[in-house]
Amino acid sequence: MASELTRLTIWGLDNLLSIESIPLLLGKVYNQPIEFLQDEPIDEREKTYYNQWHSPDGFQAINIQTRLIIESEINFVHALAAYEFGYGERRSFVNGALLQRDVRVFPYKCPVIFFEFEQKVYCVVEISESQESRLRSHLFGQKRGAKMEEWGDITAKKPLPFQFDSRFYYWLLSKKGQTLTLRGQEVNLLDVSALSLLSEKSVYNSSSEGPALLDGSLPALSSLSLNESITVVGLKIKINNTTLQIKFGKDGVSYVDESHCYKLEQNENMITYTDDCNYFVLLIYGFIFPELLKRYDEDLTLGSWNLQDEAVQRKHWAIKVIKQLVMSNSIEQSEIRDCFESDEGVTIN
Repeated sequence: MASELTRLTIWGLDNLLSIESIPLLLGKVYNQPIEFLQDEPIDEREKTYYNQWHSPDGFQAINIQTRLIIESEINFVHALAAYEFGYGERRSFVNGALLQRDVRVFPYKCPVIFFEFEQKVYCVVEISESQESRLRSHLFGQKRGAKMEEWGDITAKKPLPFQFDSRFYYWLLSKKGQTLTLRGQEVNLLDVSALSLLSEKSVYNSSSEGPALLDGSLPALSSLSLNESITVVGLKIKINNTTLQIKFGKDGVSYVDESHCYKLEQNENMITYTDDCNYFVLLIYGFIFPELLKRYDEDLTLGSWNLQDEAVQRKHWAIKVIKQLVMSNSIEQSEIRDCFESDEGVTIN
């Protein structure tokens, strides 16, 4: 049975400098009229999309909370976005009769976590890519022609410090199996479980998933050896009593493997992502990503990681590929020599 992956995307709220603004914004009225029904002689409910922010349990008020994440307090707000969308005018009528509301209007809910990081406010949304623009329009004041100034523009696809480039990924993969000390905490990069790469000039792409990719996956190792652009990496990470398995792309979108994300309490109880999503989201975006990027920048500044180091790492992966191919196909050294020497100007010592 395949593991369930939860998709998380992050947006920077550039117009907001304090988390204190969030409860006030979430309390505003976000209902939207269904434009093509406004002149119809029907009940108001029939011609309105009802959009609201709720507390996760549906009863308590939406308040600011504080959570201790790796010895740092993070202020956050956990809310449930509930909005509606529906058919356009043509599909809403059959033979001139308006369809019943529950047939033409569809409700959607998704959890959202707003948090403060380095004097800015971000939000992490558990949502499918196809619903992102609807959520921004319905509950983030981004409706075209009727934007809410309080929210500002929420269009950033790669908010700092949650964007990654291929060079960062190569550095990160070189640390597989190592323990990094980040903000005084030991972070074990246990395994690489997913890789997506894009060839030069975007001619083709390749994806690999499974345990120990850097130990035995020829497609993954071959693509890395050729210095292809990495777009997604999947990692298994252990921090203190917490184990995470996540995939994340260049734009900060993450896929959390719920069945492999857990925290072991002192009483040996296991806390899963479903039990406490706030903890895991704040750990990923409030500690893991920014601290990994910080360590990467430090290694670049100190010269402990450069293009030559990257080339050495790629050569190490290439040798793994060659060794496996030679052994699997019983290739003799003389055959390799003949292959190289058959190409004009190419020799092998």
